[in-house]
Amino acid sequence: MFVQDQIEQWKKFHEYYLAMEECRVHFFRYEDLLSDSEKELTEIFKFVLDVDTLEGTQVETNIRLLAQNSQKQVHYKPRSGGALGKNLYRFKEVTMSDGKSLFEYVKQECGDILRIFGYSDEFDLAAIEHDFTKVNQSKR
Repeated sequence: MFVQDQIEQWKKFHEYYLAMEECRVHFFRYEDLLSDSEKELTEIFKFVLDVDTLEGTQVETNIRLLAQNSQKQVHYKPRSGGALGKNLYRFKEVTMSDGKSLFEYVKQECGDILRIFGYSDEFDLAAIEHDFTKVNQSKR
């Protein structure tokens, strides 16, 4: 199945880089970069420059200015109409050959990696469904 192959490739890619010892690797989440640009950019530049601090540098000043300007901009706005909630239900309803839902399959196959990246709270499908229900009800 195409979806299983894609999930397996995603898993192998991340396992490879998580286990890499030959060179330094820095992971960050895009959503964290948007929600706390100053902190995430500071960590990225400390990694790239291989330093413990950026304190007093032009890089620190530039990051602070960029972060202040980015707070005024809207980077992402969810689509209206509950499309994400509808897609979540489809995701839950897709059944794999072993009878598990696609959601459960991803959770089983990739859960350890997703938890490393801080996604553990998003595994509660009932909570996600509840959040979408609240959002969709508030639009009425």
